[in-house]
Amino acid sequence: MIISMLTVALLSAAAAHASPRMVSDARFQAALEDIREQSVPRMRRVVDDGKAGAGDILQRRLKAAAARGISSSVSIIDYNEKKEVAGSYGSGVILSESGLIITNNHVASKMSSPWVVLGDNRRIKASVVGLDPESDLALIKVSTHGLSPEAWRPAVWHQGALETGDFVIAVGSPWQLSATVTWGIVSAVNRGGLELNAVGNFIQHSAPINPGNSGGGLFLLRLETDDKGENGELVGINSAMFSDTKANSGVGMAIPASVALDVAHDLAAHGKITRRGGLGIDVSDIGFEEQMRLGVYGGVRIGSVKDGKSGAAAGLEPGDIITAIGDIPVERASHFRSIVLGMRPNTTVSITIKRGGAIKIVPVVVGSRKPLNGH
Repeated sequence: MIISMLTVALLSAAAAHASPRMVSDARFQAALEDIREQSVPRMRRVVDDGKAGAGDILQRRLKAAAARGISSSVSIIDYNEKKEVAGSYGSGVILSESGLIITNNHVASKMSSPWVVLGDNRRIKASVVGLDPESDLALIKVSTHGLSPEAWRPAVWHQGALETGDFVIAVGSPWQLSATVTWGIVSAVNRGGLELNAVGNFIQHSAPINPGNSGGGLFLLRLETDDKGENGELVGINSAMFSDTKANSGVGMAIPASVALDVAHDLAAHGKITRRGGLGIDVSDIGFEEQMRLGVYGGVRIGSVKDGKSGAAAGLEPGDIITAIGDIPVERASHFRSIVLGMRPNTTVSITIKRGGAIKIVPVVVGSRKPLNGH
């Protein structure tokens, strides 16, 4: 999915005296020589002292994470056997030894005859198990008869907390170049209000992705070994990028693995999403001026509360300002709805509200509702 963004031109009234000072080429080269003379001996001392292992460790860990990501990644191509013509393409991640593969809805839904290409270049026809347009996720399946373990390794799901600054790698098939690995960092977590999907927030990351990466995995690159997890765990499914040129701009969006896993479970069990989270309240955005007056950043105002629903049972009232759900700050109404829709019914969540100048934390049992699109 390519999100076309208009380029914003920054206008400035630059006067002649505001031009940056220029340094002559000779002075620049001399400065570089000074830097080299100071830094090279220092680097050699580090190597000689055995303290320069960080680069080697990074490369080893990166290769290990890439190998795990590649082993659980596939290419997906729409192939017409009768006409012998290949159409749209995308990426996917292996979920189980039984042949379940997760990808984007906007990849699978456009294909009349999806084929999966494994890491050893074998091609297997796939069937669609279920589609979920609200989360932009889909589940497809292939027969695993005769597949070798080396070419078929289910992804290890990340269960911990992802943080801004964590290293990640993206694996996919950009421009039909299968098993392409790029790396970057997590730029932001819980990125919401983008109106890309109805369900869930996004992981924003800087690992380069391009057309064809859709449905591919985002994997955690661990630089330290500990008992908290494994290197190369799946943390997200790449779904979108922001660009005005159809090329990578360093702003990629991935659906969190926790959301993808919940959707995959429902699609595998029912072939569709049967229920989604709901609170029985209507909310609206708060303008910037009113945010300043109320002393809140973002947030939404409750307009109405439906009798007999979970919001009413928890004591939420019209006029309440919701500023956070759990530890996620609420940015706007679309952001709030996507968070709630992605929650599992019958779980309890803490909602932070502002009422009459006072801040309150209200525990709410998440209710349920049917998917908006009927899938």
